[in-house]
Amino acid sequence: MKPDDLLKLIKNRRTIRKYQNKPIPIKIINKIIEAGRWSSSIHGYQPWKLLIIKNKTLIENISKVLLNKSKKIGT
Repeated sequence: MKPDDLLKLIKNRRTIRKYQNKPIPIKIINKIIEAGRWSSSIHGYQPWKLLIIKNKTLIENISKVLLNKSKKIGT
């Protein structure tokens, strides 16, 4: 990738706040995980652990917990 291509990619990125209610194909999930694995980390140490959650109720519950936590931190 050329430096100009990377800069164009960064400049054209966008934030998504509305999501479609459809599953993400496992092929796409695997690409996202691979991109994360190739990202830099201090001294090559990769402390992250990834968990794919497909259960909608569990996702909603986790979202509520995180939202409440962020509200408490913000006050």
